[in-house]
Amino acid sequence: MLILMRPSIASIVSCLAIACLFTTAATAGSPPAGVCDISLVANDNLARFRNIPVRQGAAKPTIIDVATYWAERDDAKAQFWLGSLYFKGKSVAKNHRLAFSWFEKLADNGSSLGLYNTGTMHICGFGTTKNQTKGLELLRKAAFKGDIHAQLKLGILHATGFAAIKDEAIALMWINKAAAAGLPDAQAQLGTMYLYGKGTSQDYAKAASLFKQAAKAGSAAGYHYLGTMTEHGTGVEKNLALSLKLHKKAAETGLRIAQETVSRFYASGIGIQADPMQACQWQLVSLPPQLRQTAKRCASLSPDAMSQAHSWAAAWQPTSQKKFALKNRLNRY
Repeated sequence: MLILMRPSIASIVSCLAIACLFTTAATAGSPPAGVCDISLVANDNLARFRNIPVRQGAAKPTIIDVATYWAERDDAKAQFWLGSLYFKGKSVAKNHRLAFSWFEKLADNGSSLGLYNTGTMHICGFGTTKNQTKGLELLRKAAFKGDIHAQLKLGILHATGFAAIKDEAIALMWINKAAAAGLPDAQAQLGTMYLYGKGTSQDYAKAASLFKQAAKAGSAAGYHYLGTMTEHGTGVEKNLALSLKLHKKAAETGLRIAQETVSRFYASGIGIQADPMQACQWQLVSLPPQLRQTAKRCASLSPDAMSQAHSWAAAWQPTSQKKFALKNRLNRY
C-alpha cells in the first residue's frame, strides 16, 4: 500500500520508511516498490549491430545470432541488448538465467549498468540464487562508479532497512548524490526527507524547492508532493486551484494516490465546483479493475452516468513521464 503523508499539522500521518511514494513499507520480507526494477534496453531494433561472417550456403543468421556473436566478443551493447531481451521475453523465450549471465558479463567488464542489474537480480532472486549481501556489494560498486540509479536504490534500501542496515544518514547521503546529479526521482525522494526531517533537519522550503525541480523534469511524485504542500500551504502559498492542477499532472501519469486525490477534490468541491462525474471517473482509475465496483464516489450517479464513467475508466491511458537522459549509461547502448 502506498503511504501518503499530508504536510499539514492537523492531518500529518506517520511515514514508513521515508519513501512515501517510491516504496512501500518493507514488511514480511517483501521488497519496497521499485527495488526489483532493472534497466532494460528501450529499443529492440538490431539495425545498429554490424554484420557477422556467414559461411557460403549457410542459413541467414537471426538477430539473436548476430547479437550473440558480438556479445561473445565482449561487445557491451550486444550483451546489454541480449540480457534485456531474455529478461523481457522479446524475440526470444523469457529466460532470467540467461539474462543474468549476459548482465554478469557486462558487469565483469566494469560496466556500472551491469553491476546495477546483477546487483538488483541478486537482491530479488531473478535468474540467480537470492543473495542480498552480494547484491548490495554490486550496487555499491555501481554507485561508487557514479551510477545515479544505483545511488538512489541504495538510499531506498538504507531508508527502509530492506537488504541493508537501516540508516537514515546513509540513505540521505546516497539520495543526495543522485539528486545532485539531476535524477528527478531522487530529487522528489530527497524532498520527502526534508519534508519529514528524516536523516536531516525538517525544512519545508528546501522540500518545496526539490519537488519543483523534480516536477519540472516530469516526475509524477514531484507534482503530487508539490500539490499536497500547495493544498495545505506548507512551505508555499496555499492555492487550491494550483494544487488541483499539480495533482492532475501526477494523476495523468498513472500515479494512483494522485488520482484518488483528484477524485477527492472533485467530490468535495475543493477550490473548484464539485463535479460528481469526474470524482467518480478519477476514483475508478485509481482502483484496480477488480475493485472498481466498490468506488463509493460513483454511488450518487444515475445508472447511465455510472456506465459512462466505467467506460471512460476502462479506456483511460496514462501519459508518459518524461524520460531522464542517462548520460554515459543507457544512451550509449
